[in-house]
Amino acid sequence: MLKTGLRKKLTCTIFLCVCCLFLVQQKDILAHEGHDHWSNTPITIKKSTVAHLQSVLESYNLLYKKLIEKDIQNIPLLAQNIMDAAQQGVQTENKGEGRYMMEHIYLHAMALKKTETLENARESFKLISSELFPFFVAWPMQLKQNELKLYYCKDDSGYWFQPEKNTQICPYTSGESTTCDNIENVTKQK
Repeated sequence: MLKTGLRKKLTCTIFLCVCCLFLVQQKDILAHEGHDHWSNTPITIKKSTVAHLQSVLESYNLLYKKLIEKDIQNIPLLAQNIMDAAQQGVQTENKGEGRYMMEHIYLHAMALKKTETLENARESFKLISSELFPFFVAWPMQLKQNELKLYYCKDDSGYWFQPEKNTQICPYTSGESTTCDNIENVTKQK
């Protein structure tokens, strides 16, 4: 009886150790897309790519600030920073949706770098946001971890991310108007 109890404890301990070892060895982070017009393939990025994604987000937040200030000065520099981080992300991702996302962020940042008007900068920003959208909607904990909120402008049909502590301001508002009243907080719905 003593041997049977000891065997059960040993078996349980070995099983738990194997499970823990399996969890520690995970090198990919999985997130499933949640928007209809993207593929149903899960977004998978390596942990090393998360650092590059955070670098993209740093410049993205500065770009957002420039757009709401309607200031296109230094946008090429921010675009270059996004390109550099996305290129590093492409190098760490050998295949899959994570690589696809980083490649397209790189391409849109390249177009952003060449932009000379605020309207073109907004369009490139919208395209970069659309590449980030399926990842963050599928994995809302990353929104919290990066202290971001996701919004949608119904007038301009564009998503964007902004720091959660800031008041919602649409970066797509054009003309003399400084505000947009047709904004939806997508983060609250998740």
